[in-house]
Amino acid sequence: MKNTKIALATASALLITTAFSNAQTTVGGNMRIGLKSTSADLGAGLGSNSRMVKETQINIANKGKLNIGGLEYAAGFSIEFDGNDLNRAAGSSTTVCTSTNTTTAAACNTGSVTNGSAVSFGKAHYENNYIDIINPSTKTTLSFSADHLKPSDVQLSDIVGGPARVDHVLNHAAATSAGASIASKYTDKMDDKGSTEGFGIGLIQDLGVGKFNIIYQPDVSENFSALGDTGGAMNDALSSTSNSIIDMSFRGDLGVKGLDVLITRNKQEGTGADRDIKFHSEGVKYNMGPITAAYQQSKGEYSTTATAKSKEYGLAYTVTPTLSVGAVMIKTKDDSAAGIEEKITGLTVGYNLGPVFLSTVAGKIDDAGNTAGADGKAVQITLGTTF
Repeated sequence: MKNTKIALATASALLITTAFSNAQTTVGGNMRIGLKSTSADLGAGLGSNSRMVKETQINIANKGKLNIGGLEYAAGFSIEFDGNDLNRAAGSSTTVCTSTNTTTAAACNTGSVTNGSAVSFGKAHYENNYIDIINPSTKTTLSFSADHLKPSDVQLSDIVGGPARVDHVLNHAAATSAGASIASKYTDKMDDKGSTEGFGIGLIQDLGVGKFNIIYQPDVSENFSALGDTGGAMNDALSSTSNSIIDMSFRGDLGVKGLDVLITRNKQEGTGADRDIKFHSEGVKYNMGPITAAYQQSKGEYSTTATAKSKEYGLAYTVTPTLSVGAVMIKTKDDSAAGIEEKITGLTVGYNLGPVFLSTVAGKIDDAGNTAGADGKAVQITLGTTF
């Protein structure tokens, strides 16, 4: 019996060695810490506010060769920690802490917040889950993934902003006269294109002058996104009434040095008599030495009755190899708020300190959420590093 166990253990070890002999595993991540200040022209009780912001992420990836047809593979996932990682009072939350509320009872019972207070739940969550099967000879990739292939989730206009995008910094910077913060229509609707995090089957085809990217997701609800399977079960017991989506794009230089062309299309199936929800975007970016300019336009149906349109303009100048400055302007119209245009303008400065980067974003938003008079300003200074 002992000999049998030793033989089995040896065989298992050989199998493990063989499985990893052609594989390469990497572990990395990033961390960003910053100071953000906002000021709303309207908003009783909101006024000016300053706070620290942060984001940390761990990336685990593996790649190697398969034992069939000269194929290769790449696989990996990320774990991200955003915002508040502990329960605390949060006036912007819509969840109210009560002793009978099962969602928040644990927080209430700890005494960290009191009954009647709103609470914010920060948590770790998965991102970028994927197993890609790659054919090097045809430059074709078949992807089984979530938050990995995101054809429509591309913004060309914020050239320098990078991880601290102008519209993200200004989102919720404005407020109503009653003091409630207002989300940017561009960020809240146009930047949420349905297929960003959903699980699906996708294809990437390198065409030489660019890449064609398409993904099919049978369900776009949160239950079937990169955030959905928090229990770790392969078989999700939850049902969903959400519909499928097909998202596709072409992005490439068309054989012209310095050119970046983007065309995207997606469609989410409607329910019953409701129309299909469609989105499309077209953009171009061109680099001319130290100067880069960009333009992008988007149109998206974010409900069965409402449509938003955006136009974006970006300009950047590389002052030195380590210093860049940029400007961004985004205008968004909503057919449900005729005559009111949301306008985002911002300046960005990026400085490379070697292993650490410094990013500064300053901007303002006018008529946020296509709400007349809802204006706000924000400044964010961010330090970041990768490891």
